[in-house]
Amino acid sequence: MKERDQLQIINVPLMASILEMDKAAIWRTILDNLDYIASREQKNSACMFAYPRGMEHFEKIFNRFYDQDPDYVLQGLIDDLCFAESKVRVGFFSRDGYLNDISSADVQTSRDLLPKWSDDSDAWTFYREFDVLSAEHIDLMAASLNANRHLVATTDEYATELLALKTMSATLRSDPTLNAAYLYETNYY
Repeated sequence: MKERDQLQIINVPLMASILEMDKAAIWRTILDNLDYIASREQKNSACMFAYPRGMEHFEKIFNRFYDQDPDYVLQGLIDDLCFAESKVRVGFFSRDGYLNDISSADVQTSRDLLPKWSDDSDAWTFYREFDVLSAEHIDLMAASLNANRHLVATTDEYATELLALKTMSATLRSDPTLNAAYLYETNYY
């Protein structure tokens, strides 16, 4: 088994807002957040490759992508604006703190938040399975990691992961619009 699960900060209310937008509102949202999206290392908004070629070309490409596959444009924008760029790797003991707690059975998931994209849409390119966690869930993960620190491979690994979890918990507590997405990426082979 290879542990690859990750945590990523997510803005659920913004995601819901984007899903309700029409074409004009999506375009305005892209323009309002253009500098931020352009600064991201990985950009999933389908039309961003055209931005350096000028606004007229950029808008033309946006319209082409939207008219061909609006779900793809929506999912890419959600990925760019609703998910923070950095991720926190989740080790076995952190994961155990969340998944073995009764509260893990009663959380929102990506299936609750995102529509089932059409099989014909490229929106599946960016779709990810995730649970929506609160600061309390992150605290459970940190407590489990701390309780099992003597079993973690190295002291540096333990300290790095614990600091990342505590930082994420504090961030979630400081902004009520934020949650953590628990991204399932563990491979069992």
